[in-house]
Amino acid sequence: MPARFLAGAPTRLYLNDTFVGSLFKDLGLGRPANQDKPGFSIEISPEQVDQAAADVIFYSLYGDAAKSDQGKITEGALWKNLDAVRSGRVFRVDDNLWMLGIGYTGAGLILDETRKDLTTATPGG
Repeated sequence: MPARFLAGAPTRLYLNDTFVGSLFKDLGLGRPANQDKPGFSIEISPEQVDQAAADVIFYSLYGDAAKSDQGKITEGALWKNLDAVRSGRVFRVDDNLWMLGIGYTGAGLILDETRKDLTTATPGG
């Protein structure tokens, strides 16, 4: 599940009609029903972080972290209770690549990073 913390805006969970969402769809990576649908994104508040529930979370930050909900979310109990967080399957990714890097080169780099993260993650943290 791709998520993006944005300075001055709500956190976004990216859906299938985004570049990275389409890559995940093409790979056949299972996603929760609320995220596996057409559209660009779902905007969530820190109180709605349960909508980010997934087996794996890839997240990025655009802009100043202090002006985003990143700290409120990642330091909160709701985030810490997500299965992906508890099992150590949360990965910070490069926003420029994952959210702005489209095309064959971007896809190849994202796929390489995804494979590396998914094969080296330690279940249970």
